[in-house]
Amino acid sequence: MKFGLGMPGRDLDLTFKMAKDNGLTGLLANRGQLGDMRPEVFRDRVADAGLEIVQWGSWELNPLRPNDGAVAVAEENIRMAGHLGVPTVVMQPGSANPEHPFCSHPFNNTQEAMNCLVDVFSPLAKLAEDVGTCIAVEIHFATALGTFERCAAFVEAVGSSALKIQMDGANMITFDHYWETGSFLETGFRILKDKIVMAHAKDVVMQNALHLHMDECPAGEGTMDYVTYLRLIEAALGPDGYLIVEHTPPEKLEAAVKHVRRCAEEAGL
Repeated sequence: MKFGLGMPGRDLDLTFKMAKDNGLTGLLANRGQLGDMRPEVFRDRVADAGLEIVQWGSWELNPLRPNDGAVAVAEENIRMAGHLGVPTVVMQPGSANPEHPFCSHPFNNTQEAMNCLVDVFSPLAKLAEDVGTCIAVEIHFATALGTFERCAAFVEAVGSSALKIQMDGANMITFDHYWETGSFLETGFRILKDKIVMAHAKDVVMQNALHLHMDECPAGEGTMDYVTYLRLIEAALGPDGYLIVEHTPPEKLEAAVKHVRRCAEEAGL
């Protein structure tokens, strides 16, 4: 298994240093990091730093609240990834919630929501096929892809080799699985089988409050069973598959990566 870094900032020298210092070899990049650089120059700078762009971030399109401008940006990002030789474009699963696309709404769990996802992503997947990249749709329990069964049904409905699932175990953890994440993740990987193309690394922690409150946090600060998670990722993606550490403050990156590596050793990887 290979490790990558997802950092949204435009300070490339700092990003490169953080990756090098922590033994990470891949980057989740996005168009905002280009600045005034031509895409080819950006790609070459990444390569000169001994890294590869393994995922292109495209978060502008909420497929349950689409508009022509957001669709056009998604298409541009897919073409950009194909042009730069980036193997995956990560996109969001969508929510009808007007406040945030990763927050809950009753419409998200309906068949109508699933139909919307298929309608929006089918032509984008065709474009991804044409340009030689793959859309990785990131899953989350509060969105329209809130269960592993819905994720599998969605990929099958689109029916394209250029659309798969971005596994993010922490995104799927709810109160019901919080204290036993390992068996829950095993179920998810069994359901999704060969539908996963890449994975993200972070964690989830439940706060001691008088009503349910859970937050994402860096790997190792929550209850995610990383030994099981890494074993499942390796089995699904092979030794060249990427796990991208994301949503981790720079000052906590070293500890998060060390935790993942310790768990990888314990898993026999």
